[in-house]
Amino acid sequence: MIIDTHAHIFPETIVNNRQHYLNLDATFNELYSGNGAYLATAEDLIEEMDKAQVDLTIIVGIGWCDLELAKMCNDYFTDAVRKYPTRLRFFCAANPNWGDQALYEIERCAQNGAIGVGELHPSSQNLNITDRSTMRPFSETINHLNMKLLTHSSEPVGHLYPGKGHTTPNLLAKFLEIAGSLNVICAHLGGGLPFYSHMPEIRAQLANAMFDTAATPFLYDPSVLKTVSEASSPQQILFGSDYPLMSQRRALKYVRQSGLSRDTESMILGTNAMSIYNLSEY
Repeated sequence: MIIDTHAHIFPETIVNNRQHYLNLDATFNELYSGNGAYLATAEDLIEEMDKAQVDLTIIVGIGWCDLELAKMCNDYFTDAVRKYPTRLRFFCAANPNWGDQALYEIERCAQNGAIGVGELHPSSQNLNITDRSTMRPFSETINHLNMKLLTHSSEPVGHLYPGKGHTTPNLLAKFLEIAGSLNVICAHLGGGLPFYSHMPEIRAQLANAMFDTAATPFLYDPSVLKTVSEASSPQQILFGSDYPLMSQRRALKYVRQSGLSRDTESMILGTNAMSIYNLSEY
């Protein structure tokens, strides 16, 4: 079974009125102000899944700053999963800076089937993920509801790109201490955080962390997946495309060209996600 754990979709009203919403939200503006930034709907995603032969996709938010826009998209995700119950699952958007309102929104979405929260985008959300007073209650609520948390991650070196931000491995490591037993998925291979797994104290901090492959074809040679699986564990890697930033077909080709063993490839493409999200019924 192939599971894409990181894809983005938007309601048609946002797709058709992009400029209006660019003016309302800092994260949306940072990620989608470029002319080539494609916005997809649920139907676009299902069409891509059929072409790529992806069985299930987890749709995630973008780190909204505006609460009402987040609610709009969370409701759209809920409806999309109800329309395609065998093909989609969703993470809801919630910004820790909203305080209690964020916790209420997480609980509301959990009742509507959300299996996680994210993607956080700390830089554009002006969010300090190392602030225990903000992040501890946020993490505890997610963990109590048996949900997972996805955060954007940034490489401290390399080229710039829209939305890269500054959520680098040193900040992620501190946040993982605050998050405790919560399963945190660090997008984009954690900005390189798993490379430090050879340090015993970092390996211990990463015990409940996962790393997805979203957008990694833009960042690393395919051999990086073998490096990460050996430095940390192949059980800690999840397949993610970052669709529609790239097609699921391209993302799958990247994993399959990475030189992994057949067993490790199967774990990354689906088995790990089935385990962490309790998807065994599929």
